[in-house]
Amino acid sequence: MRSPIPAEFVSSGRLPLLWCLVAFILTFFVTRTVVRYIRANADNPAPRKWWQPRNISVSEAAGGLHIHHVVIGVVLVMLSGVTMVTLAVDGGVPEFTVAAVFFGIGAALVLDEFALILHLSDVYWAEDGRTSVDAVFVAVAVAGLLVLGFNPLSFFDITVWRTDQNVAARLVVVALAAVTLGLAVIVLFKGKVWTGLIGMFITPLLVIG
Repeated sequence: MRSPIPAEFVSSGRLPLLWCLVAFILTFFVTRTVVRYIRANADNPAPRKWWQPRNISVSEAAGGLHIHHVVIGVVLVMLSGVTMVTLAVDGGVPEFTVAAVFFGIGAALVLDEFALILHLSDVYWAEDGRTSVDAVFVAVAVAGLLVLGFNPLSFFDITVWRTDQNVAARLVVVALAAVTLGLAVIVLFKGKVWTGLIGMFITPLLVIG
């Protein structure tokens, strides 16, 4: 079966850009639909079923911190950006180096005001503004471990995706990575933030946590 995507489009390196555009458009429309649904049912006293969209809050009580989807977006952009920089095949390309530098600058500017995004309020100099500093420390720690050669989720060796096309081998890697990520989530929920984050690179720490 012939691929609907022209071969010259794939060879030009624009295929990732195409997927980025598709993901952007679909996510925008899905997000708008979900938000409209939540707003339309905001006054409905009936308990929500597990499959019904709802707001994400740290606390269900009145005054609880509402997690806006911009926070999820910032986290995903940061993770994907660091991942693309980390997985670069040739780090010696000047244009890519410049792009990586600008990504670092932009990430620092965003994380410096992460608390404002989280609270949607000017808490830069308030106690809640400490969240921005914590976010910067986390980013530096994670990036530092990557620079030192540690692989996230320990078992997630990217060489498998470059050299081994065996489906079974990839499934094993994904399964082990999922288990490691599950342990990290448990440790994070227990309030051991640093143990959970560093443990994603050094698995024994997750077992201790």
